[in-house]
Amino acid sequence: MRKTIILLAAFVGCAAWASPGADKPDPTGTWVCNIGQSKFGKVPKPQVMTLKVERNSDGFHSVQTIDDGLGGPKTVAGDWFMDGKFHPEDANATPNKTSTMSRWDGDALVAERKSEDGSYDQKIRITFSSDRKTATEHVTVKSPNGDSSSTLVWERQ
Repeated sequence: MRKTIILLAAFVGCAAWASPGADKPDPTGTWVCNIGQSKFGKVPKPQVMTLKVERNSDGFHSVQTIDDGLGGPKTVAGDWFMDGKFHPEDANATPNKTSTMSRWDGDALVAERKSEDGSYDQKIRITFSSDRKTATEHVTVKSPNGDSSSTLVWERQ
């Protein structure tokens, strides 16, 4: 289950901040998850989650840190592209042959992560407040471990 939150956070942290267009929210900067307002579903609630997002030549690079209070913080980093196509994930990072896709749907970011064999499917929809200081992330997961859903509230620092 702990692996699930790390993989969820890795995808969430990266997919959530894919390249915006001219009229899209700019996700760069540092974000902190409001643990009290977030609902983690079946995933254990962390003590702290932060996300740092920077631009790179192809889109964005993000680094997410999760402290669950059980052995120190865990850090997950990744680069993401906003072309609406599925891209294989690094086999060293995720040996289960998964691919990810993200795209804008108006001002909302829609993303999906799925396994090659179809046993795992994660869908994300992120909306931004009008002042762009809060992002609300809705996540649903279907996996051999069962279905789950969560809602994460991110605040720009």
